[in-house]
Amino acid sequence: MKLLLLVVLLCCLNFSSEFCYAQMSPEEYLATYKRQNANKTLVDVKAAYQTLLSAERYYPTNGLFKYLIALKLLEMSEFEKALAYFKAANQFDNDIPPSERMELGYIKALMACGNMTDANYQINKAAIELKNNKRNQVDDPLNVLYEQYNRVVRSMNLEANMAVERLEGNINTTSSDFSCAIGKTGKDLFFNRQPSKFMQLSQDSSNNIQIFVAGMVRAGEWGKASLIYPSGEEDELNKVSLQVIENENDNRNVSLLVTREGNLSYLDKQDGVWKDMGGTGFERVINKRLAKEVSANIAKNGKTIVFASDQAGEGDMDLFIAELKLNYVWGGAEPIDVLNTEYNETSPYLSEDGKRLYFSSQRPSGFGGYDIYYTDYNSEKKAWSAPELMPYPINSVADDVYFVPTSSNISYLSSDRAGGMGGFDIYRVYMYSKLNVKGVIKDRDSNAPIKDALIQITESDKLVKEAKTDEKGFYSLELPIAKKLKIRVLLDKKVLYQQYLNIDSKLIYAKTSQELTNNFFVRRNPDSTSIDFSKLGNKEVFTLRQIRFESGSAKLLPSSFEELERIHLAMIRNPELKLQIIGHTDNQGDSLTNERLSLERAQAVVRYIVDKKQVNEDRFMAIGKGGRSPIFSNDDEKDGRELNRRIEACIWSSEETEQD
Repeated sequence: MKLLLLVVLLCCLNFSSEFCYAQMSPEEYLATYKRQNANKTLVDVKAAYQTLLSAERYYPTNGLFKYLIALKLLEMSEFEKALAYFKAANQFDNDIPPSERMELGYIKALMACGNMTDANYQINKAAIELKNNKRNQVDDPLNVLYEQYNRVVRSMNLEANMAVERLEGNINTTSSDFSCAIGKTGKDLFFNRQPSKFMQLSQDSSNNIQIFVAGMVRAGEWGKASLIYPSGEEDELNKVSLQVIENENDNRNVSLLVTREGNLSYLDKQDGVWKDMGGTGFERVINKRLAKEVSANIAKNGKTIVFASDQAGEGDMDLFIAELKLNYVWGGAEPIDVLNTEYNETSPYLSEDGKRLYFSSQRPSGFGGYDIYYTDYNSEKKAWSAPELMPYPINSVADDVYFVPTSSNISYLSSDRAGGMGGFDIYRVYMYSKLNVKGVIKDRDSNAPIKDALIQITESDKLVKEAKTDEKGFYSLELPIAKKLKIRVLLDKKVLYQQYLNIDSKLIYAKTSQELTNNFFVRRNPDSTSIDFSKLGNKEVFTLRQIRFESGSAKLLPSSFEELERIHLAMIRNPELKLQIIGHTDNQGDSLTNERLSLERAQAVVRYIVDKKQVNEDRFMAIGKGGRSPIFSNDDEKDGRELNRRIEACIWSSEETEQD
């Protein structure tokens, strides 16, 4: 009874709150939002955002509320949603005060979503308006954004020997996942998770931050992440892992450099148990009273530490360096003046030899937000060089921090760029060699080489490279090693064949130089003849890409009939031919439902050829595999799930059972 009364009371309170909101005028909503937004605590930021959503609900044609929501979404790194709200606000821009520069956020959202053409148009449009209104163009924020845009475009046009991909599997979530630290073997990944997307990188974000560790189960794939819970602690929260410090001669014990509530300290793992060791060696010299040390890195030799702190007393984070003295105590810290600016500098990381320092900065000379820079130490001059901006795609127009190079050609970074799972995500950076793809193209019927066939390599429908075959039908292409490269063979502008390059997962992870041979036996006029299944090897399958169905149904679409006729002709020309028809779905939804749908689709293909074309039913076996046999990742639709939904054919004999 008490529980029922409590539920009723909460419902009444919620109704009362909604009723009060409904009575508020736009001016009252705006005043409430400004009051909440003045404080940058997590609670106030969330409250300000909710106030805007309530205001939009009752005043859906108010452009100012849509504009302010777009700004908040931009702050939350919800770039796609922010862009949609900027576009909606643009329809009611008369509500937006002239003092607000709506195009600034709009352009940032366009750039963050990769829409550089529209961003360029909006920048030039705004520049013309500035000139016509005779406003001070030099000091206008639009100029800073324009310079950022140009830097991004120039860097994107460079042919960089690197690729960035978000870690899949068990690491990234809809929470913020960031600041990874790699063990010396490269098999252990420590990282942090914070439920909120409102991360304040320039100060200690002590809101439910947890440390996790995951082990690598196979090349490039991490296992389930487990929470580090130090022995004797009542609360495992509010620590940020920064660096793994391991004893070269002892694999059992490991230390983790962390920051907790603005102070550097250690967690030690001794015989499988984690213990909080406090700030031994950091007291007074580095962990200054009333200052916050939010990130740090110790050189491999253990004698130098670089850390980010606000101990300079100017409100922003600066980089400091200190040397180890006797008795494991650090000496006095000095600011690295050549690297520090009036903006925040954070997340330093020293290379193995200690000669190169990576760090992130909010300075406006980057792509936007925090960007990753590097600087080299000159031993003769005893000075760090002027910092250099890391190129695209390491840097984006979002926040890019915690760059962690490894001894191999793989590095890691944290970013809230578009395309992530939520808040910050951890990305793997490959510094790779080229992949040489070569082979010959011959006519399937005559075995003669095909001259001047065009080989095209695409990634996400964007052309990467192309080449033509010579008199012997030979081609060769040098490519970046990427996961979803597609190769097409064309002759006289007609596509004779296309497939995804079958690159071994270990090669993709290592990104080492490799030679890959792809030979093709194609028909010059594939649309006018039957399919030659006789060329298939044992258990080799032929994917029937042109067989399509209504969504969620086994009803064949008319566009499938031409491909079905080609199967029919193959059965007529090869009287002994028997085929397994195998249906596949993606992994979305219930697995049993997918199994049933895939079988029904395979049966629909068999029934069409048997009933419409009078082919003996004994020459077919229909199989449904649901989503059990994907050939591509199910993480996205166009280059994954859509391709996994397919019908395949495989040569079958009566003695065989289902194709493995």
